[in-house]
Amino acid sequence: MSDVGTSLSTRLRASVVRRWQLISGLFFSRKVRSLVIPFLVGLFPIALTQRIMRSNWISVPYYDDWYHPGAQIVSFLQGTLRFADLFGQHNESRPLFPHLYYLLMFVFTGRWDVKDAMVLMFVMACLASVFLFELLRRATSLDLPSRLWVWALFNFVLFCPLEYENFLWGIMLLPFTPGIALLGAVLISLSGLRLRWKIVTNLALAFLATYSFANGMLLWILAAPIYAERQSIATENRKVDSTGWYALYALCGIISIAFYFRNYVHPAQLPPSAGSFSDVVPFLHFLVAWIGNLFVVTGADPFLFGCFFLVVFVALGVAAIRVARRQGNFRRFYPWIVIAVYALLSGAMVASSGRMRFGIGSALPSRYAAVSVFFYLGLAGLGASLYDAWVASGHSIRPRIVFASGLTMGLLTAGWLSSFTTELAHVKIIHEQRKDLALAVQWIPAIPLNPDLVLAEVPPKVVAEEAIALSRYDALRPRLVTPSLASIVHENSPREEQSVGMLGTARFSTDHRLLLTGIAWLPYRNGRADCVVVGYTNSSGGLTPFTVFQPTYMRERLKGRFDFKRLPTNGFAAVIDPANVPMGELTLRAWAVDLRMGRALPMAGAVTVDNAPVERNSAALTKNL
Repeated sequence: MSDVGTSLSTRLRASVVRRWQLISGLFFSRKVRSLVIPFLVGLFPIALTQRIMRSNWISVPYYDDWYHPGAQIVSFLQGTLRFADLFGQHNESRPLFPHLYYLLMFVFTGRWDVKDAMVLMFVMACLASVFLFELLRRATSLDLPSRLWVWALFNFVLFCPLEYENFLWGIMLLPFTPGIALLGAVLISLSGLRLRWKIVTNLALAFLATYSFANGMLLWILAAPIYAERQSIATENRKVDSTGWYALYALCGIISIAFYFRNYVHPAQLPPSAGSFSDVVPFLHFLVAWIGNLFVVTGADPFLFGCFFLVVFVALGVAAIRVARRQGNFRRFYPWIVIAVYALLSGAMVASSGRMRFGIGSALPSRYAAVSVFFYLGLAGLGASLYDAWVASGHSIRPRIVFASGLTMGLLTAGWLSSFTTELAHVKIIHEQRKDLALAVQWIPAIPLNPDLVLAEVPPKVVAEEAIALSRYDALRPRLVTPSLASIVHENSPREEQSVGMLGTARFSTDHRLLLTGIAWLPYRNGRADCVVVGYTNSSGGLTPFTVFQPTYMRERLKGRFDFKRLPTNGFAAVIDPANVPMGELTLRAWAVDLRMGRALPMAGAVTVDNAPVERNSAALTKNL
């Protein structure tokens, strides 16, 4: 039996070894590696963006979110929503379809959580990545490994660091939509569909783009359907039919744009639109910097980077036209030129709308990356198509082309890495600010005049009114604190819970910020409190809460204001804007709050401070020195 068992064991081991050799030989073969490696490289920027988004997103509306779709959702809940509300103007745009997206998401989920819009935008970006890969397949003859490497380059552009902030802002779904529609329209144009179906499909995409964001109107020109292949006399559509379908497309475009500008009003917050010869130089300066900012190295001039990449695009465009005329086939270059021109014309629309009068700094916000990224997608695709054409025709690549390509890729890589470091730090700050804003929104029932509501970048009154209106239907995320919890922190409790910590120190800085330190601990959880609410004793003997914050030291806004080595490791520090605190001598008390269980525990310590005007604080500091 022993010999039989040994023989069986030997055969099993040999079988396992053979199977492993077969699998490993297949997996690690040169052919498989040539596919797996570029595929994983292409997935890396997508996975990285998703990780950064998930690590930093906060469920709180920000800036224009409160107006679009916030106001529409409130009207929907109150039963007063009209078509005019959906069609209404937002800056230069009429975001009809994004409003419908938001309302559908709200209906299906029963809540307004800006994370839903962030997820939708990320999914749309992934769809754009799929569209780009399919465009490579249809417009080039590159083999699969080469196509995967170009696709990886597309993904590093599409999910570039300057986009990280945009993926944390729900309303950025608006400017991203026309670009996705354009990619779809170009794919349709390169397909084998009959012209009439191309007309109908691209017409719908152009209409969708027009009523998503202002630059979507460009699709009526750029998405005009073309014949993908030369048609034989027997199979090509009759000229009269083609003319009729193109006339229908043009008529729909004219009606759509005319209806768009019905009752249109130039945004009051923008200067007059550009329209004179004196605006030419500022216009070009704005546009070039707008393009160059996406991959500019930190500290460098985006205008210079924009000049370089525009020169590269013009050179590639001229070369592409020559090759297309020689080969009699513009198919391989058509999509990339259209995509890049879409970005350039969009930048021109932004500049001419009046924003260029704000100065060159107005061309640099990261929100424009959602559109300018398409210029670099077109640039990369055009380069890949030219390489494919030269290789297919047997032409050798000249050394100067190799040098120019290396320099371009080097600048793109340097810009990507530089902006990655900068944007990671920026995203961290955004995360902290949104957490502060979310806390301020949650505590509106107790602290309606919290200065941190200005972090929403809209009037605090708008935030408070919409938050309260939405909370009546349990529609807002984050949820507001319960009335019972809000009422507790108005009590000047005679008992003090030493075990939950204490309010240690309070003083005003030279820039008139209230600096607080202390400890807020929940012994039954053996951890820090979820937040701390601080109030001052009022004339009726109760407390008027004026701020809420997270009890931690890990905040960018705390750096340089406290000596953390002298503070307890489990304590907190906070920098408070005292805009809603009355002048004079005040006694401060604090509550340690457990949001999960809806509890507020009075902390030990009552600190007296003198909220004197800035002049008195400065004089007192000079006297002490």
